[in-house]
Amino acid sequence: MSIKSRPPGNLPDASLYLVRRACRLGAARRQDMAQHFEASQASYTRWTAAALDAASCLDRDGRGGGARLVLLKESGVPEWAGFESLLEEIENGNAPAMTGIEDHELPVFIPRWTRNTPVDHRALGKIILAIHREQGLHLRYVSLNRGEEGQWRCVYPIGLERMGDQWRLVALDMKKKGYPLRIFVLARILGVNDHPCALPKGFSKPGIHDADITIRAMLNPLFTPDQAIAISNELRIQDGTITLNRRTLFEFYRRFGAQCLSDKAVWPPLMNTLENG
Repeated sequence: MSIKSRPPGNLPDASLYLVRRACRLGAARRQDMAQHFEASQASYTRWTAAALDAASCLDRDGRGGGARLVLLKESGVPEWAGFESLLEEIENGNAPAMTGIEDHELPVFIPRWTRNTPVDHRALGKIILAIHREQGLHLRYVSLNRGEEGQWRCVYPIGLERMGDQWRLVALDMKKKGYPLRIFVLARILGVNDHPCALPKGFSKPGIHDADITIRAMLNPLFTPDQAIAISNELRIQDGTITLNRRTLFEFYRRFGAQCLSDKAVWPPLMNTLENG
């Protein structure tokens, strides 16, 4: 999220709601705000004034309890109250008090194909506590390499990461030279040991340096001009290049490029097709 797309830190939640609703739907009333923020009339007046100060594109229409904020010009809408930010807010929970739009005004459908919790339901809590306590972690993990059984791994957990609809653990592999950064899909963690993994003497929490890398985008020559424009927008291609996090390169190339799977991998997980499913 860019700095411009973040709302002012001192702006009350109710004022954020008013600005977002007025900017996105053209108008916001005091009674709209009252559905989500119970307070005194004086607070409503103060929050409305704060909303007007935060967005010059808005103006007040009417007075008293029937007053509303209206959008005067779309060009002045703050990034954090625009429609691109709306999609981020929906991804983060789609709460009307945050987006300014009620569920019946904008139905959102999110198909869920996968489960993201570890096989042992107790494992996630242990992972989170290990991150919080900055402790090593013994986890039993199974990759999708051919013939592999679950293996115990000693890792130093850094944090959680969401890649599309998949949640993963970002951690350092403590049994490999140089403690390389590794990714563990949460749903493929079979369990976590109750006892922390011992860290080497003198080990301290490292800074994570997984630098961005810029690659040249080689578009499929079969694209029509309009298809090229659309895919360039989807993949955030600028001046013929894409900037990615280095550790995501393989998955990115696998999904959008011509990268072949490793010979070791068992894929696809299912053999279903539309014809036999």
